[in-house]
Amino acid sequence: MGEVKISVIIPVYNVEPWLEECLDSVISQTFHDIEIICVNDASVDGSQAILDRYVAKDSRIRVIINEQNEGLMSVRKRGYEAAAGDYLFFCDSDDFLPCNALERLYNGALSSGSDIVAGDLALWRKDGKKAIRGRGNIGKQWDSFLSAILDGTTCSLCGALFHKSLFKNVSYETFMRCNYSEDRILLIQILLKKHPSVLSVGDVTYYYRINYSSLTRVNFSVTALQAQLKALFWCYDYVNANDSGGDFACKNDRFIMRYLSYYIECGYSAEEIKGFNAHTLRMMEGKELMRVLGCRLGVHTYLCVKSELYRRLTHSSRRVIRKIQGKD
Repeated sequence: MGEVKISVIIPVYNVEPWLEECLDSVISQTFHDIEIICVNDASVDGSQAILDRYVAKDSRIRVIINEQNEGLMSVRKRGYEAAAGDYLFFCDSDDFLPCNALERLYNGALSSGSDIVAGDLALWRKDGKKAIRGRGNIGKQWDSFLSAILDGTTCSLCGALFHKSLFKNVSYETFMRCNYSEDRILLIQILLKKHPSVLSVGDVTYYYRINYSSLTRVNFSVTALQAQLKALFWCYDYVNANDSGGDFACKNDRFIMRYLSYYIECGYSAEEIKGFNAHTLRMMEGKELMRVLGCRLGVHTYLCVKSELYRRLTHSSRRVIRKIQGKD
């Protein structure tokens, strides 16, 4: 293999139906100076057989095999620790890329010198419809990117290039078998530890397949709620602990409380949420809801708690709107 400009890191776990399309989209990129690191996280389906076939026909592919399942965060870490490229690109194995994605991002990195170069994501539904999730508001510095994330911009690691220096001489906290907010956990650490420069190229560089069978879409339980809140509050506490100037405090409160409001609308127990920690007990108070979320969302959250009929109607309406928009 020649000079490696980009290391593409692909976690693999029981993705036999989609893996070939993912790999085809990577090996057919118009940008050729890449290595493709596939980390098989103890798959029990036919994923390894597919990887073996692709290794035989493309020398740029190498496979790391986990003996036990470790989860996405640990798998990505194994991938970026093994990477030799000047830039890293994360790609999930049930998604795929436009043919010029890496070329567009790399040219943006060369022309700007930015540490992170992000493209837009297209959400790909099973009926072929798609909706664009843009990142045009991330600005040019780490703090504008973090601010955009707290305002609701996608925190996905995918569809972006990361300079290798962001992963050198640093230890990012990683959790085994973390199934919620794993992208957000790593990305906010990168932003707050490394203070990278950033760029949005304004083109779609990633097709995110909406997987209706994924854990985060089908698991509606107290256990799932606890796992979601644990991950989100890790991010919340990390931002507060590393925000020395207090610049993000208000946005950080609004960010986490919008999630709490949404979970209540989805039907999770308000009492379960209130009892999660001291933060949630405070945040679910009526005055705090109004102060942080404003009148409209504060009243909406209050009504979701008090009226099951109102909650069901508004949540159903949201789902219809998201389907029309191609987001669900």
